[in-house]
Amino acid sequence: MTITAGRNVFRCTVSQAESSARVIGVFNKSPLTIPAHNTQATISNPGSGTTVEFVVDASAPTDLKCGTDW
Repeated sequence: MTITAGRNVFRCTVSQAESSARVIGVFNKSPLTIPAHNTQATISNPGSGTTVEFVVDASAPTDLKCGTDW
């Protein structure tokens, strides 16, 4: 999917923490991972109005939700 960055961070959340880190996708050519024992991951947006690609990993949790955030 393509995302227009407009805020400070791109945030992804899941409902349940796991004991190991999970790669959930690639944001703007950088891997995005939810660390062990956490339910969210954030990465800095490249700039307001910039269009970037987010590719969800095939093994990402099914309850994954992502969006831009302050």
